[in-house]
This record gives sequence, structure tokens and C-alpha cells, in this order.
Amino acid sequence: MMANGMNRFRGDVALEIDGETHTLRLTLGALAQIETALGTDDLAGLTARLANPSARDLLVILSALLGGGGHDVAVDTLKSKSFDLKAAMAAVARAFALALGADDGERPGKPLSQNTGAAGAGPGSA
Repeated sequence: MMANGMNRFRGDVALEIDGETHTLRLTLGALAQIETALGTDDLAGLTARLANPSARDLLVILSALLGGGGHDVAVDTLKSKSFDLKAAMAAVARAFALALGADDGERPGKPLSQNTGAAGAGPGSA
């Protein structure tokens, strides 16, 4: 469990906005909201779109992830908020990684054979 009630096993990621810590979480509802707002039909389309995101894309994603984390912050409201762009992009990437199982930490239900702890070990390494 992380500070401020954050739980990485739920996919919680912290982001400071206007000097306050907010929780980002990629829920199924947040994912559907992102797909709809960005006009993508599936994860493959969303992945392609996020390869080169616009500022508007980032605001849409942040709004959805904030909603997943329990904070109702509209895209237009986010435009006037103060946050570090690099930290926001890292938090978004981390939220997706945790939710989609791409995180390299312990996760409930993750097979032990994939978590050897050895550098470079894992699927695809030879």
C-alpha cells in the first residue's frame, strides 16, 4: 500500500495538481471514456493514437483517470490547473502499466515464474 490511501494493486498512481495529490486509476469505465473521447474503437487503436498524443489527448486521459481515481475533473477544468507535464505523462503511463499488468512489481494473481527478480530475465529474454 502506498501513502495517502494509494494502492498500486488497484492501479493507483499519484499526481500533484495545484499542489494537491490526486489519484489516477485506469478503470474499465475510464478506458471506455478515453476510447469514446478519442474516437478509437479498441485498445489497438488507442495504443496507436497514444504513440503521438496531443495536449488535448493528455487532458482527456487525465480527466478519465482522475474520474477512475474518484476525482471528478472535467477536461475544460484541467486546462486551468497547474501540474508538471512530465510528471503527468509519467503518471498516465504508470496507470496504464499497472492496470494492464505491464508493471514489473508484484501483482495479485501474477505467476511467480514471471517475477524472478533477475535483471533482464523474463519472457522474451534469451
